[in-house]
Amino acid sequence: MSVATWTILIATIGERRELFARLLDVLLPQVERHDGRVNVLAYYNNGEPSLPEIRQRMVEATTADYLCCIDDDDLVPDHYVADILTALESKPDYVGFQVQCYQDGEPTAIAYHSLKHDGWRNEADAYYRDLSHLNPIRTSLAQQVSFRRTRQGRPEDREWVAQLRGRVKTEVFIDKVMYLYFYSTSRSAGIGSRWKMPSLIQRQGFEPLPVDSPYFAYYPGSVGG
Repeated sequence: MSVATWTILIATIGERRELFARLLDVLLPQVERHDGRVNVLAYYNNGEPSLPEIRQRMVEATTADYLCCIDDDDLVPDHYVADILTALESKPDYVGFQVQCYQDGEPTAIAYHSLKHDGWRNEADAYYRDLSHLNPIRTSLAQQVSFRRTRQGRPEDREWVAQLRGRVKTEVFIDKVMYLYFYSTSRSAGIGSRWKMPSLIQRQGFEPLPVDSPYFAYYPGSVGG
């Protein structure tokens, strides 16, 4: 994968093939407008290795100046890539933004991801996060910490941002919704929890999604890579 300004990392499993295709249908046309400044690296698997290991392998493989993760069952708006590239022009450590959260298809609350917040907290009508793997961050900072340090049974995103606190100094905040986070009680009780219980992931009957884009690659050695 050629050197870019920003690499988007996506871990995906066969059970979520249709959701992954839905995301790429929105994301890749935006990426392709920018002539290689942005690329997408996906790790296709069916429950092996663990999610912290998958995320860390992709972080270590990134050569772009910035990276972020998108979950394969979420979406981004049409202005996602263009607005973030504009924010990166001033070379911040981190790009903050708003996340619209949904439960079973219904909007619930806005999550505000910004360095001005002290850690993570949830209030009745809004959520507040300082750091998140969903936000673009300088790769050199992300590579100073490791998803592999996640303790068994702990969420890998919280463990990762805990290591980053104090290292990330500067931010550009985009004051609008830049990410759509979908939580489904039925799916999260099944597919969504598969990362915590990988033995439940179906390993047969799926093929990697074929993707025709010069700015997309599967992680070498992952299924389909």
